[in-house]
Amino acid sequence: FNKEIEINCLRGNSNNKNTLKKVKNILNGEKLHLLFIDGDHSYDCVKKDFELYSPLVKKGGVIAFHDIAYPTVGVKIFWDEIKHNYKTQEIMH
Repeated sequence: FNKEIEINCLRGNSNNKNTLKKVKNILNGEKLHLLFIDGDHSYDCVKKDFELYSPLVKKGGVIAFHDIAYPTVGVKIFWDEIKHNYKTQEIMH
C-alpha cells in the first residue's frame, strides 16, 4: 500500500445529513477515489446515497454498489436505471 493513502471507516445512517457532514469533514475538501454503497437496499435509499455521495468522488474515481445481482432488490433496480449513463463494469461473485 502507498503510505500516503488514508482509509477511514465511518458508521452511521448514510441518508442522515449529519453523516454526510462527518464525511465532508473527514475529506477536508479532498475527493474520494472509491465510494462503496452498501446501506439500506431499498430503491429510495440507494438513490439518495448515490445523489448525496457521488459528487464527492473525484473524476476517474470508482463508485461500487453492493447487491446489484438480486433482481427484486432496490439496488438492482436503481443500477439498471443509471448504468447506461456512465462508463461501467459489472463484477459479480
